[in-house]
Amino acid sequence: MSAPQKSPASGERLPPRAGVDPVERDGMVAKMTDGWPIPLHLINIAATVLAEHGVSPETLLSGFGMTPRDLCDGRLVLPYASFLAIIQRAVHLSPIPDLGIEVGLRVRPTHWGVLGLAVSCCKTLREALEIGQRYHRVSSTLNRLRFLVENGECYWIAEPPCDLGDAIRFSMEEEFLSVFLSAPLLTGRAVSALRVDFQFSAPDYCRRYDEIFRCPVRFGAPRNQIVFDQNTADIPLIQANEITAAIATDLCEVFLAEHQSTNSFVMKIRQALLQRAQSFPDIEEISKEFKMTSRTLRNRLSEYNTSYREILNSVRQQLAFNYLRNTSLHFEEIAWRLGYSDSRSFRRAFYQWAGVSPNSYRKQLY
Repeated sequence: MSAPQKSPASGERLPPRAGVDPVERDGMVAKMTDGWPIPLHLINIAATVLAEHGVSPETLLSGFGMTPRDLCDGRLVLPYASFLAIIQRAVHLSPIPDLGIEVGLRVRPTHWGVLGLAVSCCKTLREALEIGQRYHRVSSTLNRLRFLVENGECYWIAEPPCDLGDAIRFSMEEEFLSVFLSAPLLTGRAVSALRVDFQFSAPDYCRRYDEIFRCPVRFGAPRNQIVFDQNTADIPLIQANEITAAIATDLCEVFLAEHQSTNSFVMKIRQALLQRAQSFPDIEEISKEFKMTSRTLRNRLSEYNTSYREILNSVRQQLAFNYLRNTSLHFEEIAWRLGYSDSRSFRRAFYQWAGVSPNSYRKQLY
C-alpha cells in the first residue's frame, strides 16, 4: 500500500491512491513494450477521422515532434508507449464516442503494410490468420494477436501487453472490425462470425456492434476475441500467390530485425519528463541531463518541428487525463503534480485540451 502523501499546496494528508500511479504506469508501459516500435498507419486513419469532426492533425500530434506529413511516411515507426499516448489523446479529443468503430470501418489489408501483402497472398484464411499472428507487430496494432482452433471453432484473440487505459475500447473495436471486414475482401465471399466477445462493458452505442457484426456480441467476457466456425478457416483467398507470399514474409522478418528498438530524441525528452513529474525541469536543467546547451537542445527540437514547451504541455496533458481517470485526487493536487501554480491555471489549460472542465470530464467517466 502506498504511503499517504502530503501536498505542499494544501498541507493536508491525502489518502493512499488505489492502483498504479499514472506516472509509474507510463514507465511500466515503456519497460513492458521495449523493442516494440509501431508503424503509423492507424494514427493516420484516426487523424483523418478526427479532422472530419473538427480536430486538426496538428492538435493530435502536438508535443510528439511530428507533423501531419509524417503520418504518410511508411518508413516511420513510434515506440509503443508514444503510439499509445497519441491514440489515448485521439480518444480524449474525439467529439464522437465510437471513434474505434469509425476507424475500423476504414481499415483494409493495404493499411497493414507489408503484412497486408503477406496475408493477401496466403492460400486460405487459416494461413492468413497464422501469418497475422506471427507478424502482427509489423502492422499498426496495440495488441498481441493469437489464432486458435479448438472444439470446431476458430478464435482471433487480442491481448494488450499492458493497460491501455482509455484506448482499450478503441483498440478492440478497430482490431476486430478490420479483421471482420477484410475477410470478405480476401476471400471474395461473405464471412460470418459466430460471436464477438469484449472484456469491457457495453457502451451507449452498442447497437452499432449488432448492425456491423450481425452476430451475438458479449460484453464483460473473459477475453477479447472474434469467433468463427472452423470451416471458415479453410476458405481460399482469391489472390493466393505462394511466391509473393514468401517474399512478403521475408520482408516482415526484415522489418522486425531492423526495428528492434527506436531512439527518437523527442521520445527521450518525453520519457525524461514523465520520470520527473511533480518537479518538471526547466530547459536549462534538461539540457544538462542530455549533455548539451539549451541552445543546442532548442535547435535539435526545432528539427522535429517542436519545442520544449510543446513537449512539456503534451506530457502535462497526458498525465492530466490519466490522473482524472485513474485517481480520485483533488484538482488542487493534480495542478501541483503537473507544475501549475494554482488550480485555476490547471483548469484553464485542461479546458484548452479537452473543451470541457476537469470536473465535467471526470463526471462523464461515471
